[in-house]
Amino acid sequence: MNQIEISIIINRWFNNVKSQVTEKSAKNTTFTFTSCSVSLSVMQIYCSASGFLLDNNYKLPAVALLRVISEFFIKFLWCMNTNNEKETKERMYRWEKTTANLKLKLLDNLISSQKLKTSDVDKLKKQKIKVEKDAINNPHKAMPNVTGNGSIFEQISNVFGADVSALLYGQLCTAVHVDSSVLCELINNMQGAFIIRDDIDEDINQLKKNCLNLAYMFFMILNRKISIDIVTIKKEYENVIGLLNNSVKKEKT
Repeated sequence: MNQIEISIIINRWFNNVKSQVTEKSAKNTTFTFTSCSVSLSVMQIYCSASGFLLDNNYKLPAVALLRVISEFFIKFLWCMNTNNEKETKERMYRWEKTTANLKLKLLDNLISSQKLKTSDVDKLKKQKIKVEKDAINNPHKAMPNVTGNGSIFEQISNVFGADVSALLYGQLCTAVHVDSSVLCELINNMQGAFIIRDDIDEDINQLKKNCLNLAYMFFMILNRKISIDIVTIKKEYENVIGLLNNSVKKEKT
């Protein structure tokens, strides 16, 4: 099963959907349709890049990309998880507001540093002026936290099931925030001798499933919001996932 290149499969799916979106674009100019169209390109480049890394057995960087994709996916799903066009638009603006607030916090911390050169600080101040302007011009409040009471997770858990949080977000954090725990995972003690592994000890087929799941769930959202045809994609998805499941079972026995 490792012979199957999921990056090729993923790109084929996205190109299929892109052609459908292009055909619909002349007749549909709603905010929701435009948001879905733009998000399509973001999801394709990240999912296919993660798939390419997995096809070439680079697990740790692939998982880092999956973590980025999962956060984007979760926030996008929150924005789209309403049948009210006005509410969808407001949620997208709240997402922008949250991003602006985070950028301002980062810029303030950097500008207050005593270690940067004056020329670097001046560049950061110019960036801050633009971000501040964007934040001021956006009257909406920030989006909810991703986790915790009243969080995005709580609001979207009924869409794909409560386990979506554990599958797509929490378990992938260490790949982005590499720390000593990740370093320890790379060490095997074999009869008193240390053997350093080249990569994290994760099943490659399970990671491929996660990547394919993200792509397919994204298509399911688009199908609900802008009525794309995913019948062919669904058949191939179920077939590939079935083969990957069999591979995972064989490796565990």
